[in-house]
Amino acid sequence: MNKLEKFYNILIVGVGGQGVITLGKFFQEYAFYQPKIIKFAAIESRGVSQREGSVFASIRYLVSNNSPKNNYENKDGDLDDKSIFFSGNPPKGQIHLMIALEFFEFLRNANYCHPQGIVLLNLQQIFPKSAVKQKIEISQETNSYLQQIRDALPNLRIISQNYSEMLNKQIKKSSNGHLNSYMLSQLLDVNISLFPAHILKEAFNNFFS
Repeated sequence: MNKLEKFYNILIVGVGGQGVITLGKFFQEYAFYQPKIIKFAAIESRGVSQREGSVFASIRYLVSNNSPKNNYENKDGDLDDKSIFFSGNPPKGQIHLMIALEFFEFLRNANYCHPQGIVLLNLQQIFPKSAVKQKIEISQETNSYLQQIRDALPNLRIISQNYSEMLNKQIKKSSNGHLNSYMLSQLLDVNISLFPAHILKEAFNNFFS
């Protein structure tokens, strides 16, 4: 990897049924729309996705700011993979963009965030069924937890809303929607150079149509 290349790491976290895996698939497909992305690697967890357990999807882009993607193609038009190989495992402290569909899953994975990264955070809290059944007390002091993270990572940009609640209000107005695509649409209001609005909209419309 030369000095004109860099990694851009994305981590999506949530619980089974929220659409974490689907959102991960979107970011994999996005690589084919954004010419700056040379290659990507991705991994995901599926084991507890149907039981309201923790689920994650990790996508790592190899990005070039100056070299077009075709500079890395061989004579057959395929990417030359011999010189570009990397793991899809999310590196701690190096996640540039985290999309957290559930609050506690964000807390569990906050140590993966890059100190100057961006977090799109759904403030909805989903309590494990076992904890609810056994009446185990779980703290709901969202603001105090967020403040601790902001104190530890003062340059981390956390964009937090109860997107589940906002989506429910939208659905009541006769609009259909899912949490994963709804939160993804919020990226249009976040200034990230790798996700310009025109490319993001095209990829979004094609994937979710």
